[in-house]
Amino acid sequence: MNLPTIPVLIEKVEFKGYENAGLYLTRFVDKNLPVLFIGNADEEVVYLICNINPDDNYELKEFEFAIKDYSENEGTEDWLVKNEFLHPHYYSYLSGWVEIPICVATDKLKGLIIERCQTTESLSMPRHGEDPMTGECW
Repeated sequence: MNLPTIPVLIEKVEFKGYENAGLYLTRFVDKNLPVLFIGNADEEVVYLICNINPDDNYELKEFEFAIKDYSENEGTEDWLVKNEFLHPHYYSYLSGWVEIPICVATDKLKGLIIERCQTTESLSMPRHGEDPMTGECW
C-alpha cells in the first residue's frame, strides 16, 4: 500500500477532552510501515503516537501494529480497542524491559485505511511513486 508521507485523517475522535482531535495515518520515514497518531492537524499538534517501529527481530504482517502502551502512552491499546480501531493484542514481544503488544486492525480501521489510501495493496510492500517537489522516484 502506498502509505502517505503527509498525515491523513482516518476519523475524528474524542480524546481526553481535546477539541478537533483525530486519528491520523502516516508512515515511518525509514520503513514503509504505518504510524497511527492522535492529533490536531489544524494546530499541527500531536497528542499521542499510538505505535512504534518494531525491532528488527519482529516483522509486522499486514494491518498489524506494534502498540506503544507504556510510559506516557499507558492505556493506548485499551483506547484503540474501545473505539473499535484495533482488536486486543494476540501476541507481544519483549523489547528491552517492555512488552510490546501486537494488535490487528479491525475491519473498520482496515476499511478506513484502504479508503483513505485508495488502494488495497499490502501495507508491507515497498513504496513507489514520485516526489511532487523534486520529481524523483522512489
